Amino acid sequence: MENPIVDAYLYLLGLGESRFTLSELISVLEVPAVLARFELTADELERIRQWSTEVGIRWGLDGKTAQQHDLPMQESHTWLNGVRRMLLGYAMGHDHIWQDTLSYGDVEGLEASVAGKLAEFLVAINDAQAKLMESLTPKEWISTLYYLAERFFLVDEDDAFQVLLSKQLDALTLQWQQAYFDAPLDQQVIRQLLSPLLQESQGGQRFLAGRVNFCTLMPMRSVPFKVICVLGLNEGDYPRSVAPMGFDLMVGQYRSGDRSRREDDKYLFLEALMSARDCFYISYVGRSIQDNSEKNASILVSELLEYIGQSCVFDGDQTLAPDEAQKALLERLILEHPLQPFNAAYYVQSQQSAVQFDKRLYSYDDQWLPALLSVPVDNEPQAFLPLDGLEQPRLELALDELSRFIGHPARYFTQRRLKAYLSLPEEEEKEDEPFALDGLAGYQLREGLLQAMLKDDEDSFVERLSLTGALPYGALGRLSLQQSRGQCRQLLSVLQGYALEECAPIEVNLTLGSLVLQAWLDLPTATTRLSYRIGDLSAHQKMQAWIEHLALCAQGTPKQHHLINLSKTGKLLQHSFIIIPPNDAQDYLNKMLALLQQGLCQPIALPAKSADAWCKSYCASKTQEDPDIAWEQALKQYQDNSSAFTRSEVDDAYWQRYFPDLQSQKAQFVALCEQIWLPMHRHLEEME
Repeated sequence: MENPIVDAYLYLLGLGESRFTLSELISVLEVPAVLARFELTADELERIRQWSTEVGIRWGLDGKTAQQHDLPMQESHTWLNGVRRMLLGYAMGHDHIWQDTLSYGDVEGLEASVAGKLAEFLVAINDAQAKLMESLTPKEWISTLYYLAERFFLVDEDDAFQVLLSKQLDALTLQWQQAYFDAPLDQQVIRQLLSPLLQESQGGQRFLAGRVNFCTLMPMRSVPFKVICVLGLNEGDYPRSVAPMGFDLMVGQYRSGDRSRREDDKYLFLEALMSARDCFYISYVGRSIQDNSEKNASILVSELLEYIGQSCVFDGDQTLAPDEAQKALLERLILEHPLQPFNAAYYVQSQQSAVQFDKRLYSYDDQWLPALLSVPVDNEPQAFLPLDGLEQPRLELALDELSRFIGHPARYFTQRRLKAYLSLPEEEEKEDEPFALDGLAGYQLREGLLQAMLKDDEDSFVERLSLTGALPYGALGRLSLQQSRGQCRQLLSVLQGYALEECAPIEVNLTLGSLVLQAWLDLPTATTRLSYRIGDLSAHQKMQAWIEHLALCAQGTPKQHHLINLSKTGKLLQHSFIIIPPNDAQDYLNKMLALLQQGLCQPIALPAKSADAWCKSYCASKTQEDPDIAWEQALKQYQDNSSAFTRSEVDDAYWQRYFPDLQSQKAQFVALCEQIWLPMHRHLEEME
């Protein structure tokens, strides 16, 4: 069993060459002995992980780390800059600049002690790196190695790691004393020397300790056994290949008699084969877990099978051609196991099933039997039984709640009614600084830059942007920022033509039956509302603007609503909603609210992107309201739109849970598209 303290200790031994990435140091902190040494709890570690991600820590202890890897000095994404931002935020609050450092204000109150403990840990890392960068004598190395264990790990005196470390260091000291060796040694040599001693001793177990023995292949262990099983003979794993060290003078100057790890492994395999008396069992991974493609075994296994196939034959196959006899022999020798332990092949006899299973497959695990013996269920999807409706005489509903429901009915039902959350937030620990402004990061930067331009605060925003580390380094960052500025100014010139002014928000208080829709909507000008963005308008954004437009029309305070966006191709697009009579607007809203009441009782098959694709195709002049072509486009958007940059809508956890196949919901989907989404497209016209 592996000891996490040993793994952390070996990482600390390599601090002289480390990049100090976010994931590496967080992994060290996750070791319970390290948490105890720095008086941290698991919850505090999660806060450290969150803070470190949000302040932009990627790699590097300080600016010198980049120089050690032959790169220009930089501090934007280092641990030192991140901790400075945390502590400055505690002292001054959020978003303040002091000595070229932008404060991070999430560290508040008693949590400041957590940031202090993180700083203490980084000081210890820095001191340890300084010690390990020096060439020391054997006696000095022993003191340094004990210092590392004492500085970073809090364990009991009789802990297995303490005993193991003391044992190995005492053995090294004895060897050096017997050899009268006192020359300075480099950190690489010590790590290369100590790593196998600590790792190979983790599973310390006596050989021949019982009827079944688990051990590694080692020389002089060729004791005859009735059955010998060798596991993990995968291609590339055995024979083992060891990367040469920089100080190994024997590399490239091989002579007869020099030790070769690969040749040693071949001999150990031969010893194991010769030691088997009744059975020699070989196991390897034969198929990829990602795509089920075939994978090769170790070259030793391939050579053994080739030799057996050329020299042996089963009784009764002597009359077959050599190739056929060899194929029949290997089919009997090689047994391919299914991926999962609950596969029916392990439990179902071939005569009881139409599928032919190998009789050599069997299992002693009975926990899967109830599922296999149960009555087979119909593959047809079962209809979801609606829940009881909510009885509320008068309900005040925020307008954005209706937008959330129409934007994702399945998620709304699961979270609001079932109180369940199917998709967990992904904690991605990035280890590289940004090299381009693309994806979500680029969109957020351009949105923030556009808002800063509208407030005449562009210079201050750019200064803060560089201090957060959101921009790529050097010329790449300058070019990316210049391109983003050009896009923002192109959209800004259009927005300034509307004579923007600070108007009071307009209130929505609309009674529709037993529901009251409420909201406060911004009003950039006295007569016109604006929705703008850099990039293509999403289905959810268009629907949200449509619902707000309907609410204003329904209560008798209609406003022009213009949608302006700069597409990915650089084309400026402008659309506007047609003002409609209050009765028609109330009718559209009532249909949505009725669907909302239904959506609180059962999931509704109305994915937004697919519905928007259906309406675009249905309203296009080329298709001329062809429902079949529109359905093909919706289905393609729903389940056949995955690529390196986009995901199909069915990949969403909520849609996958309720509607993995949209084909069975075609009638309901088309009817809801015509009822909910099509009116929006009918009333959205392009401006010249």
